[in-house]
Amino acid sequence: MEESVRWPPVARPAFVSEDFDLLVMAIGLQPDLEAAVCLLKEARSRGVSFPVESQGALIVLLATDERIEASGHRIDAQAVREFMDPGFFPLRDDLDTLAATHISLSRCTQSLRQKAIREAAKREHPAQAESDPSNKD
Repeated sequence: MEESVRWPPVARPAFVSEDFDLLVMAIGLQPDLEAAVCLLKEARSRGVSFPVESQGALIVLLATDERIEASGHRIDAQAVREFMDPGFFPLRDDLDTLAATHISLSRCTQSLRQKAIREAAKREHPAQAESDPSNKD
């Protein structure tokens, strides 16, 4: 089995239970990371087992009658297909899952920001927005 390399290769501080509030505050500063942590927590509660081989396997794992919402993100099959690159798979462990989910949610956030900017430009300058090919959805 291939040994994974973790970055950074420096010693990390040792956190104890009294530091929990600090970690929660730190994660809360980055909403996409907070949502990724929430999704991993949900996956654990549903009995995730690794490796998760594909987008389809992740979608099956997340399948529910309830939407999964975390830190402003709605996570469903469509979001997994659209923003979670197939190259992230297989997800070998919690760290792979957290990293891939964080990157994917960041892509989603960026996509929503770009769409909002285009929409604002269309409202502000409708004639110019019509002629600009970069404003096409």
